[in-house]
Amino acid sequence: MDSNQIRPGPNTLIVETPMGFAVGAPSNRGSFRHPFRGVLSKGGIRFSKGIVMGLFPHEPTIGRVPISGDDQNAAPVLRLEASVLASGSFESWACVEVTPNADGTDDAKTLVEVVHRSAPNFTTGPTGRHPLCLIIWKNGNPVRLFDIAYFNLRYFRTTPTAGHGLPRHLFF
Repeated sequence: MDSNQIRPGPNTLIVETPMGFAVGAPSNRGSFRHPFRGVLSKGGIRFSKGIVMGLFPHEPTIGRVPISGDDQNAAPVLRLEASVLASGSFESWACVEVTPNADGTDDAKTLVEVVHRSAPNFTTGPTGRHPLCLIIWKNGNPVRLFDIAYFNLRYFRTTPTAGHGLPRHLFF
């Protein structure tokens, strides 16, 4: 067999035509569940499990329940409220917010939540925010969702030198 010959992969069809090759593949999605993948449902968004890594791994919560659920609770729904929209806006954001301890350190009790906000991020103050998905609204209802993060996040907080600037929250 010629090493330069085109060969189809699994579940793929290659047809040679007078104009070249045509490739066909199934359009169904693979079984890999992306971290933080949002699914819009009536009244809210459900997320697949994702992790925010700092000094400790944190699965974000919605209403104190991990986004993938736990032994007593199903995966929670992030409720979407039109009141969150900025005046005249047609978009809002689902974000993960990390609030470290008062001294700025990350430990097992660090608060990591998925929230619904009008702005996608900020990096100063006590809480860091990173967008997970953009929500498009029409006539006061969420109609479309665009995922932003398809990966597990890494979180760091930098502390300024005494008397110079504000702490920063960094997501990678």
